[in-house]
Order: sequence, then structure tokens, then C-alpha cells
Amino acid sequence: MTINTPRMPAASYTTTWDSFGSSEVCSAVGWVEVALHRRSEDRNLDPTTILESDHREIERLFAEIEEASGDARIPLVQQLLTTLRAHMTLEEEVVYPAISAVTADDAEVENKNEHAVARANLDEAERFLGGEPGLSAAMAAAQAAVSHHVGEEERDVFPKAREEGRDVLDRMLPSFVKRRQELGLPVPPEALATG
Repeated sequence: MTINTPRMPAASYTTTWDSFGSSEVCSAVGWVEVALHRRSEDRNLDPTTILESDHREIERLFAEIEEASGDARIPLVQQLLTTLRAHMTLEEEVVYPAISAVTADDAEVENKNEHAVARANLDEAERFLGGEPGLSAAMAAAQAAVSHHVGEEERDVFPKAREEGRDVLDRMLPSFVKRRQELGLPVPPEALATG
């Protein structure tokens, strides 16, 4: 199933959200209302698992960009830029402030610094979209920065937040869902429930 918001291309997140195995469809308008009123049967689905799903989608986009050539890369790079920038904004505005009490303030600072490096690499890649040589090198630098950051989040930050901050994740979910919607990121129906 594909769930899209008006700002995301129809092809976005097909693989990612199909992996949740849901046949339920929620309109963009109803996401927040559903999130505030429905109970979750899957307590393992929380903001961190949704962010991990974003990570798989980002990895897929990097792989497709690497395999594509010429003008076929342009829409893939644009989709990656849009997705990554929205994902980083969501983490910085909603996730890191909420989980910093659990993961320590220095983790929040490190994550924001890593985002700054990734943004600089993405900005450089965007400058090469006009066909100038250098796009491959800029994408490789961006991918390295993002892969390092994703590894740290999934190995250290997210497990600690799940283990020591389950209540923080549960309280964060409504604002997380609402901000995802505002940023044009899809939300799996299973994430639309709070405990």
C-alpha cells in the first residue's frame, strides 16, 4: 500500500509502507485525528520504527541513484533531497528534543551536527543537478554521512529510547504524526494509534 500526502510523489515509500503489511488507508486529513483516538495493537511500532523505515527508503533511493545515469538521476536525487530534508527536520524539531532526557543532551548535539554535515553534502549535490560533473562524488559524500548517522541512531540512540523512554515515545507520537504530515512525509496506518 502507498500512503501519500499531497507534497510527496505517488511513487514515494511504496516499498517502505508495504513492509508494514497494512490494508488500511487513512486520508491525509484524518491522520492526526485517528492518531489521537485509536489504540495500537502493535506496541513495537513507534516513532523510532517509522524513522527506521525512512532510513530504508533513503538507502533504496541512494541505490537507485547509483544505478541510474544521466537525466534519470534527477528526479531520484530530488526525491532524496526532499525526503532527507523533511526527515532531518522532523528529528530535530520533534524527536531529539523529546528523547534527549533519555539519550543525553550530547547525543542531540551530535545528531544535529551530523545533520549539518549531511545538509552541506546534499546542498552540494543539488548544485550538480544541472548536469555538471561532480554529482556522483557529492552523492557519495552525502551517502557516507547519512550512513554513519543512521548507523549510530539505529545502534545506539533508538534502542536506548525504546528501552528507557517508552513513555516518551508514546507521548511524542501525536506531535510526531502531525509534523510528518506537515512536512509531507507518509505515515503508516499502524502509527496512527496511541496507547
